Amino acid sequence: MFAILLCWKIVIPQIHYSKAEKLYENKQFSEAAQEYGKAKSYRDAVERAVEAEKAQLYADGVEAYSKGEYQKAAESFVKVVG
Repeated sequence: MFAILLCWKIVIPQIHYSKAEKLYENKQFSEAAQEYGKAKSYRDAVERAVEAEKAQLYADGVEAYSKGEYQKAAESFVKVVG
């Protein structure tokens, strides 16, 4: 029983957190945010999920700006700081 609880509360969230870190390093921010969310209260997963979401918004803004979609870029950048 203890082993199951240990696995459920520590091992599984740790796996999701590690996967999220790799995704974030590879600039796959949306996927990283989802994995951090699955890690729940493991370490700083909640804060890292928010950070990954903001990083995705910023990346979307940069992409939109490079395409000349300035309104869309501005909306993304505002969401990052808002």
